[in-house]
Amino acid sequence: MIDDAEDVFPGIENNPDFLEGLVRAIYDINRETKSRLHVLLFLKYGIWRHWFENQKEYDKVSDIVVFLSWNHKSLCEIIGRRIAVKRRISKQQILKKSTESLWRLDFYWPTKLKFDKFASFVTEYCVSGPRDIIALCNMSKTEAGDGKIKQSHFETKLNDYSEEKVYGINADFGDIYPVIHQFIERVFSGAPSKMKGNKFADWIETKGLVDSRVEPQFQRYTWFANSSKEKLTTIMYEIGFIGIKEARTQRIFYSIERHSETTRNLINSELVIHPAFRPHLGITSS
Repeated sequence: MIDDAEDVFPGIENNPDFLEGLVRAIYDINRETKSRLHVLLFLKYGIWRHWFENQKEYDKVSDIVVFLSWNHKSLCEIIGRRIAVKRRISKQQILKKSTESLWRLDFYWPTKLKFDKFASFVTEYCVSGPRDIIALCNMSKTEAGDGKIKQSHFETKLNDYSEEKVYGINADFGDIYPVIHQFIERVFSGAPSKMKGNKFADWIETKGLVDSRVEPQFQRYTWFANSSKEKLTTIMYEIGFIGIKEARTQRIFYSIERHSETTRNLINSELVIHPAFRPHLGITSS
């Protein structure tokens, strides 16, 4: 397993040709060795996207590229299993227990409150998957001390968590979009939590692309200088900063669950800034 590919192969984020060659080599190794050896390569989404936009023969390996996705149910199961491991519950016993019963060992919520409702308060703040819910739960456990974790403990840590998530964007995507977190802070502080896609793009243009205080700060970065307001809207979705509200179901999807959306669909839909970023940016729910 090759994880954190940018650490194993320094500069890979800027060399899509090398990355494509690496994936094709892995494809050949797996094909030739069959069950004797299997190589897995994990990429950050931003690095994959840079490759996808600068591909040569991507179609020859596209069928072996798989996107990891997480939803409310799978995130809850992750925490349930971590609780079971911490408490040394056997695999046989885990199979007999529900996710809710495992959560009850370390969390407290009123019996009249449904488990999914309580757990949703946690999972809705997850931008990148398991590491987010684990981090938020660990922060809240520190607040709870020896007692069980309550919703109030989560609420107390949200500002700290939110700040970490804003700066964490640069850790995840800074190789492709340098200082993207600074752009978000400058452009979206105090922004509405929900906007129509075309209004969101206009906000980026007014507050970023043509703002004399913002534009000079980012003009030297290709991702900013070569992007339209529509392209920047798409980037905001890809990095998990915004979600898209599906008109038919009224559900909100983020890239953690649905990795890509067309620019046209984003511009024509209602967009929502992810709850994880709102406390640090001073955004209140509307």
